[in-house]
Amino acid sequence: MKPKTDDRPVRVAMVHYRDDAVAGGSLRVGETIANHVDPRLVSVEMVFAYGSTGPVAARSQVPCHFIGAKSPKDIRAWMTARSLFRRLQPDIVHFQDAVVWIRSALAATRYKTLVHIHARLARTLNTPDGNQKVHPFRASNLMRGFLRSTDAQVCINNGAR
Repeated sequence: MKPKTDDRPVRVAMVHYRDDAVAGGSLRVGETIANHVDPRLVSVEMVFAYGSTGPVAARSQVPCHFIGAKSPKDIRAWMTARSLFRRLQPDIVHFQDAVVWIRSALAATRYKTLVHIHARLARTLNTPDGNQKVHPFRASNLMRGFLRSTDAQVCINNGAR
């Protein structure tokens, strides 16, 4: 990223899984950050990988974009993501959620990337119906690979670090 020499704000695209209450704390943290930064210094746009408008976008003070992916294997979504980020031209892509396929779709681009780490990635995931699902990849290897592909990480506490 070249040094900022003009008076425009730093452009940040904040990536989330979906605009849905079941997304939990990371969505609330992202909403708070997006709606409370000084817009003269930071211009935030929220990007949601899955779904459509929900409670955060409905009351958001920043633009929200929806890729509408069906799954990480949705090739149309990969192309949509690349096109969207090309249009947004962010200085920083802030992965509020570790949406690995979007990071992969943005491979070979020059955007600086940052991931917000809320907790350790678990081997099992809690599903919305209250069941547990075994993650299809070795969670620790997946997270290590994702972290290696980002420029910086923000951990919310020592446990997450």
